[in-house]
Amino acid sequence: ATTLFTSQPSSGGTDETLAYLCDGSISLSRSDWGRSVRIEKFRGSDSQTGSHAMRIDGGHGMRVFPRLVPDSHHREFTIEPLSSGIDDLDALLGGGIERGSITLVSGPSGVGKSTTGAAFARATAERGERAAVYLFEESKRSFRHRSESVGIPIDDLVDSGNLRVDAVEPLSLSTDEFAQRVRAEVEANDTKFV
Repeated sequence: ATTLFTSQPSSGGTDETLAYLCDGSISLSRSDWGRSVRIEKFRGSDSQTGSHAMRIDGGHGMRVFPRLVPDSHHREFTIEPLSSGIDDLDALLGGGIERGSITLVSGPSGVGKSTTGAAFARATAERGERAAVYLFEESKRSFRHRSESVGIPIDDLVDSGNLRVDAVEPLSLSTDEFAQRVRAEVEANDTKFV
């Protein structure tokens, strides 16, 4: 028979003695950042150790969001530029950013970071490829309006399904949970630009 038991360490104590006697040890914790699950040991397996975000809610029970480990997810890397749709910017970039790469656009508020992202997303969606935009500081309606006002209309692409725009409340998700959301979008829809 398989046996599962629970314990609660005494104040300042640990479950080291009990863990020594077991084949597997799973530690659950809660902090200001949310709940987590840690696989301390699991004999005879190639378990993913470390801390992973976890959520308990009435509609789904327990959900675990394993940390993404870069080496465990093969990704194609082809030396092919991804155009922004802005000829002069693409020229500065040698044709665009490289497909499969990770690019940071930085600068103070109001310099055009979101506009740059909207341009790349629109250009991707116009080519018939799927793009996804995640907003952390503004609403979908505001982003769509601002994009239109700077000459990057996106409503038609959102309506066609080639462009997904999703507002995210950053304090409601752990980084692992958000990473799983993005990964699911990419894998389910063959999304080419995030």
